Amino acid sequence: MRSYISVICVIILNLVTVNPVLAQEGCYQERKEQGRQLMENGQYVSAVVQFSIALTCPDRQQNQEIITLIQETQKRQQAHYERLVQAAEKEAASARSARADEAEARALAEQKAEEARISGRQAEALRLSLLADINRQQRNFGDALFLAYAALQLSDSITFAAARKAFVEVVKDSFSQVVPTVGNIQHMHLSEGPLPYLSFLDEAGIKVYDLKSGRLEKVGPVHSELLTIGASTVVTARTDGGNEGQLVSLRNETDHTLTAHLERLTAAAVASDDSFFVTGARDHQAIIWNKDGSIKSRLVGHEGNIYQIHISPDGQMIVTRSSDGTARVWSVEGRQVAIIGQDEGYIRNIQVMKGTPVSIITNSDKGGVKIWEQGGALRAVLPLDNSGSIQVVLQGDRLITLTANGSMSAWDIQGNATTSFSYDEKLLGAVPYGDGQLLSWSEDQRIQLWQQNGTLAQVFVGHQDILSGLSGAPSAGLILSTGRDGSTKLWDSSGQLLTEWDLQTRRVMMGHIAQQTNQIVIADQGNQRLLIMPFPDIILEQLMNNHEQFLSVNQTLLATYNIQFWP
Repeated sequence: MRSYISVICVIILNLVTVNPVLAQEGCYQERKEQGRQLMENGQYVSAVVQFSIALTCPDRQQNQEIITLIQETQKRQQAHYERLVQAAEKEAASARSARADEAEARALAEQKAEEARISGRQAEALRLSLLADINRQQRNFGDALFLAYAALQLSDSITFAAARKAFVEVVKDSFSQVVPTVGNIQHMHLSEGPLPYLSFLDEAGIKVYDLKSGRLEKVGPVHSELLTIGASTVVTARTDGGNEGQLVSLRNETDHTLTAHLERLTAAAVASDDSFFVTGARDHQAIIWNKDGSIKSRLVGHEGNIYQIHISPDGQMIVTRSSDGTARVWSVEGRQVAIIGQDEGYIRNIQVMKGTPVSIITNSDKGGVKIWEQGGALRAVLPLDNSGSIQVVLQGDRLITLTANGSMSAWDIQGNATTSFSYDEKLLGAVPYGDGQLLSWSEDQRIQLWQQNGTLAQVFVGHQDILSGLSGAPSAGLILSTGRDGSTKLWDSSGQLLTEWDLQTRRVMMGHIAQQTNQIVIADQGNQRLLIMPFPDIILEQLMNNHEQFLSVNQTLLATYNIQFWP
């Protein structure tokens, strides 16, 4: 079952937010006594919240005391609401017999009755959320799914957070697919094209997993690396000293061994339509290959190793970067069009920005960040402090730069500064989030969500070390973060933590969001496997579309769990 709709929730309950109080000694006893006092004072919803938080305390008692207190609170609450409803109905009956103020009295009485019913639904939503979590932990996933779904159906702005979290946890534990790996995963990459390919290197070699079909294919031995992945092809290179490369088809077509280079392959790119590809190597040359593995042309002119290759979106231009300190522009026929950056020092990175014509961005030791025309003419130099490394992130028709001192700015394609992002701590990295929003992470171990105009929209708190990567699905309001504390966390765009995984690694980004297939991919190092989880709202959407059938199948659970106020 897979489907995804965007649900933005407002979480105001301590039950589902990061709460440092829970780490203190005496948490359990304090929350239990607070809940008991609230129950005695007739504040039943608040009492259930405190008892539920007590269940999450590190020093909680391994007994049924809290469950018993919750049940007692529910009994008192139900009796209280029944008395309120009876009184309201009696008042409504009296109002109907009144003369002048009959309409006003009846409306007031009916309002009180509705308020009582709302309070009852809130308490029931919290109770069902708790029952769903208990059943999930007992691996009774069928009941847990129905209880969490029922809680969502009854929830409002007060109780939605608890119900949403319970539902997400059930989806994670019961709907995640498992893909075994051989030993630990050293590297994982999600393709950016329309086809959802996940490539990873484990102790058996390079593998590619098709997220849409579920097909797993080995494309390279242990001593190899994946250079690039296209719409249906993969280019790999040997890492044990050989000069061979491999073109591997993901459509069960013929694979080809690439032997034309004189030294080890170091870079590759595939045209967007898979009609050709380009490789670069330590022999100072790049080669344009036809799809069948034959050579189309050689790009000769660099005087150093080639470390980066870009092919323009229209397939008519190729840009290469070399250790000789230059980037070069080539026609698809193999003709050198321009040499860029001859006096720039070492060029760390090149990027090609979409447009008509395309723009080329270079980031070098001496020259900093520059914007070039397709024909090699310099368009703009960004006035940045070049004393340290500069990160450049492309987002639509603008550039985002992060300098070594942690400042972040946005620029248009003409090199004009358009936006400054102000934050108290040093910003370490950024990724686009939709058309205009931006995600960043900082030295204070937090995540920031920025509006296009530079306004700080949200701060995410929860990691215990700085981040190693971020991935987002703005259409679903989801954000996935991996930290050097060894955890990967799933958030919604309001800043609330939905669930997390302990990946037992502090090295690389081990989580990705695949928007093409509405899936979350996690590398579970401890158990040597990939976990592939559907977006929770996809499951919710399908359940809602089949509400009557789902209710019919689980009709007996209404009585088993004494579910009240069913909508």
